[in-house]
Amino acid sequence: MKILVMLVMLLTFTLSAWADQPTTVLHEPIARGGLTGSQPVLDGNMDVNLQKAANRTLRQLVDDLAKQMDRRGTIDFTVTLNRASLVAMQLHGHSEGGRDFYQAANIDL
Repeated sequence: MKILVMLVMLLTFTLSAWADQPTTVLHEPIARGGLTGSQPVLDGNMDVNLQKAANRTLRQLVDDLAKQMDRRGTIDFTVTLNRASLVAMQLHGHSEGGRDFYQAANIDL
């Protein structure tokens, strides 16, 4: 009985520790025509449908930024905040004409 109680306590404490882990943000390479760089992809969320929706939103933001740049130049991103349920990042595009474009993204998971 003592072993069972200890096991339950151990699992309870470790589950709360896992909940505070930051969200995994991966770099996905971009190579389309004159556009190069990387775009953010979220991975490891427990809710797969929520993760797909967040990645679809991020792809749309990158596509909007690429349209502003006439799809020529480089795109990269910087993660500014990474918590268990909130990821904030800044997309940065640098066009071939030397102009810089920025787009902020806050994803609440």
